[in-house]
Amino acid sequence: KIPAERWQDLYFAPDFKKFIQTSYGESKSNGLIEKDPRLIIPFYTKDGMLTHIQGRALKDNKLRYITIKLKEDFPKIFGLDRVNFGSTVYIVEGPIDSMFLENSIAAGGSDLRSITNLIKDSVYVFDNEPWNKQICTSLLRLVEDGRKVFIWPSTMTIKDINDAVIENIDIQSVIRENTFSGLEA
Repeated sequence: KIPAERWQDLYFAPDFKKFIQTSYGESKSNGLIEKDPRLIIPFYTKDGMLTHIQGRALKDNKLRYITIKLKEDFPKIFGLDRVNFGSTVYIVEGPIDSMFLENSIAAGGSDLRSITNLIKDSVYVFDNEPWNKQICTSLLRLVEDGRKVFIWPSTMTIKDINDAVIENIDIQSVIRENTFSGLEA
């Protein structure tokens, strides 16, 4: 259910290893499996420079995501090329999840705290893993830092934003209604 206006942000490689090898050289393709079809998710700076290529498995695979770093000095953040820093920015874990929210970027993993210095007005949206110690610790640190966080309602058992969209839940509204900071969080 990725919105049609976001399809232009995605590509497909029937053989991810061959794609990386051909496009970025042998050294970037070391360790990759041949004939591994993947969705290609490019990461750009706000100026449009390509910094990372992420390949998402389309079948069951131990490595669901593989990220190839193209620029060593740039953080792994998806969506910098389209975000409006003048409005509230929703920071999520995965690029696909970010495609379902307005003005959203993705940290490309669960380390959402890694980008706290880049954005002043932001809401941090982790996947729904209330039992995950690392996520709970990160969430608590963000609250202690005075940041706004989304806390999943206890009635929602879905795993993430993508699953909410599949279930036809207006996740943007749910996030707005369950964003907290300070003692309230």
